Amino acid sequence: MLVKHNLNGKFYVVAESRLSELPVEKSKKCQTNAAAKEPKAAGSKTKTSTNNNTYIIVEKFSGASLVGKKYVPLFDYFKELSDVAFKVVADDYVTSDSGTGIVHCAPAFGEDDYRVCIENGIINKGENLIVAVDDDGCFTQKITDFKKRCVKDADKDIIQAVKENRRLVKPGSFMHSYPFCWRSDTPLIYRAVPSWFVAVEKIKDQLLENNHETYWVPDFVKVKYISAIK
Repeated sequence: MLVKHNLNGKFYVVAESRLSELPVEKSKKCQTNAAAKEPKAAGSKTKTSTNNNTYIIVEKFSGASLVGKKYVPLFDYFKELSDVAFKVVADDYVTSDSGTGIVHCAPAFGEDDYRVCIENGIINKGENLIVAVDDDGCFTQKITDFKKRCVKDADKDIIQAVKENRRLVKPGSFMHSYPFCWRSDTPLIYRAVPSWFVAVEKIKDQLLENNHETYWVPDFVKVKYISAIK
């Protein structure tokens, strides 16, 4: 839904079930006259009160109606990709259990991100991904403001930069699970790395044909091999 803050006039797009996550902001007048109630005028817009704030519901719509719309990214490091990236897509893995019901996809840093970006034509399967984090877990030269900084060490500075650019909707902290290395007890990140894979689909018939001429020990492995190839 699209809602308007009744005090600061700002607009927000948020899942209806996540309306309580919007920023709390009260004017001095409201704080002084908290007990005072104004009569509702006939024909006024629908209002909903959350966390002592009042939001005017401007419009209700399905998430699907946003698909294809473009948005301005938080940073302009990859503005050359604006023709294919920075657009709204939809997928079933996004839920309204936490946050705003809206997530950001980075194809080199998540399995679902990668799949969704391929399905929506943002990247092509098998092409080189843009990975702005090096083997040491630090930002590359592409991320000019935080280059050579460890991604986890730069968290607070990134938040501050978003805040200074007036793009931070609501700061806050909450407990959640996060993967740690069981050896070093340090935080991990999901990152695509160069790998070699055999395109089995292209040589499947040849593999099956050669399998019949192969002597397997034990012999039941031949059947399992056929099943694996198919």
